Amino acid sequence: ARQDGLVCTDTGWPIFYVGLGDDVTIDGGWSQLQSLAETAVRRCTADAKLRPTMVHPVTRQPLDGNVGLGFPRVVVQTQAGLEGLRITAVPKGGGGDVFGAFFRMLLAADGMPGVFKFVLDCFRESTYAGKTCPPNIIGIGIGGTPELCMVLAKEAAVLRPVGRRHPDSDVAAMELKLLEAFNDMGVGPMGCGGVTAAIDVHIEIAATHPACTGVAFNAQCHIGRRAVARFTTEQELVWEEDPQWFQR
Repeated sequence: ARQDGLVCTDTGWPIFYVGLGDDVTIDGGWSQLQSLAETAVRRCTADAKLRPTMVHPVTRQPLDGNVGLGFPRVVVQTQAGLEGLRITAVPKGGGGDVFGAFFRMLLAADGMPGVFKFVLDCFRESTYAGKTCPPNIIGIGIGGTPELCMVLAKEAAVLRPVGRRHPDSDVAAMELKLLEAFNDMGVGPMGCGGVTAAIDVHIEIAATHPACTGVAFNAQCHIGRRAVARFTTEQELVWEEDPQWFQR
């Protein structure tokens, strides 16, 4: 029977992904996006929609309303063909990043076997004793500079709809191969054993230097909180399911 119970109290880092169409203007300028995001986070925190999770990294003092020192994070991307403005809100839970975020710059000689070994090791480490609350959605970034690789992994984990394969057939095949491998490890839900420790695997790629291959791993909580809203040029609000974030 279905029950409306609490799944997880951790609402983590407040992040907004904003897609802008070419025809969009904002009263007061683009800087208003950050101001509006801060207002929304303060309001949601005061209304107990968000837990007060953000603290100063040195003093550990809580930030007022989850706002300050770079948060809420607002990531902006121009999107050709988008009518209006699309905002995706993602409160990224702490467990996925505390226990499930890894990066390594491999040598070109490591090849794809090196990539597979690294991400398999990451999955084993992140799900040990249920640290990332599996089953997880796993995002993997391959290529790019170190910081870009980490961004690709995070966005792959939190923004791509489950079940959607990468348009590159080689990458799509790798996603399915890793999904099968993760679930064959016997980790199971909450690390208690079983055949479902990964809900899906999403890989995003970027060009790389011929001497190396960056690889990043990021786990998204199985609850996968996300909300998508689009504001049309007629100032109408439309709720959507798909962030439609990736431009490849």
